[in-house]
Amino acid sequence: FGAAISAQVDRQGPTGLLVPRAALVRENDGWCVFVITADVAHHRAVTLLAESGSEAAISAADLRAEELVAVTGSGVLVEGMRVSRTTAAEAPAKSGDTP
Repeated sequence: FGAAISAQVDRQGPTGLLVPRAALVRENDGWCVFVITADVAHHRAVTLLAESGSEAAISAADLRAEELVAVTGSGVLVEGMRVSRTTAAEAPAKSGDTP
């Protein structure tokens, strides 16, 4: 004789915003990102929920999905610093890059 078995698997992971791992800046007691608005960097404290490869899931009360976060040079930014925005297509090629 056999018995039927039923199971439900909950594969829900952390919810939050997905950003490039390079956008995260380590602070004394946590993490932050810099949001770029009108070519000015703005500090936002975030909670790191999960990491996987080159991406990180974060949460922050004052961060929205459509905002632009700094990736290159984010470790040297300070609140209110003027920045120049560059897209991946505009960024200069690094040694070893192929077209």
